Amino acid sequence: MNREELQKLAESGDTEAQINLGLELLKRNPSGNRNSLGTPDENEYTQGIAWLEKAANAGSAKAQGYLGQIYSGISVKCKWNIWKKDEEKCIYWHTQAAQQGDKEAAYSLAWIYREKNTDEDFNKAVYWYKQSEHYYELGEYINEYACNKEGNLCCMYKEATKYYQKAFENEDLDFDDEEYIENCKELIAKADFYYQYGNHIEHPDGGKVKIDIDRQTQNYAKAIEIYEIVQERFRIAGILLPGYNKHLKTQIQKLKDIIAENKKYNSTINN
Repeated sequence: MNREELQKLAESGDTEAQINLGLELLKRNPSGNRNSLGTPDENEYTQGIAWLEKAANAGSAKAQGYLGQIYSGISVKCKWNIWKKDEEKCIYWHTQAAQQGDKEAAYSLAWIYREKNTDEDFNKAVYWYKQSEHYYELGEYINEYACNKEGNLCCMYKEATKYYQKAFENEDLDFDDEEYIENCKELIAKADFYYQYGNHIEHPDGGKVKIDIDRQTQNYAKAIEIYEIVQERFRIAGILLPGYNKHLKTQIQKLKDIIAENKKYNSTINN
């Protein structure tokens, strides 16, 4: 179809023609790939955006997704200062498309909020990751977020593990991700820290004994919880690392035995 025929269809209200005409003017690929193929002049840019906005305002998720990508500035090769990055419009159009089920737009939103790197935007990023169904990456994001926070965030490690499980089940992923193993090793190191910290809590005489034993028990319990999370992650991915698996099993049993002894001791001194 030539430009004149496409123009007539677009003017008649055909949204697909409006999208294709807009993309042609913007010199972008109409096949579904939103990457830039060229650079229009100012007049072509203005007209192309106008046609895409016409289709987008008529409810086309495809047009909304293209506009979101265009305004993101990502994957746009600028020869002149024609492509205009606009975060507000980028988020607006991606959101319109994502709310209609466009998973690519949802994924773009997840990355936008992830890169903002604030606590306020964390939940937004998680929400859009879920909508995009990028479960493996969501698991990595939650795990990374928790690892960078202070304190014990085992609930978040468990949440990350849930999405790793979903990714392997729903997408039938073949495990070959070194980063996943590194995440697991980081958690083992964190659990080892709680174990060592528990070992070095002093037990002064008198009434403080019970409090210090409780502190030790709490740290050992944190260590056990993280060790068990790593065990689950290894199981999900079918990872066979005999040295690490033996370490996890040994540490868990050792700490459970000590916790049982601490509870018994506390019971004795309180009676």
